[in-house]
Amino acid sequence: MPPYELTPSAEDDLKDIARYTLKQWGKNQSLQYAGLLERRFLEIADRSSFSRSFSERYPQIQVTRCEHHYIFYIHPEGKRPCIIAVLHERMNKVAKLENRLD
Repeated sequence: MPPYELTPSAEDDLKDIARYTLKQWGKNQSLQYAGLLERRFLEIADRSSFSRSFSERYPQIQVTRCEHHYIFYIHPEGKRPCIIAVLHERMNKVAKLENRLD
C-alpha cells in the first residue's frame, strides 16, 4: 500500500497524462514522467515537498508542482495524504477542481 491515496478523479488524471505522454513522446518518456509524479507523491507523503495552501476558501487543500502539472492534495495530521487532482499548468484549475471539492 502506498503512503498516499488517490481519489478516482486523480487516478483518471494520471491515466490521461500517461495516454497523452505516450502518444506525444513515446513509452520511455511516459515512464519517466510517471516516475517523476510518483516521486513527488512520496515527497508529499513524507512532507518534504514544497507546497502552499490552494486558497483562503479551501485552506486544507495544498498544491505543489511537478514539471508541467499541479498536484492538489489534503494531508491531515497523522494520516496518509489524499491526492485529489493532477492538472496541467494550462488547464483552468479552479473549474476542474470545483466539482471535486464540494
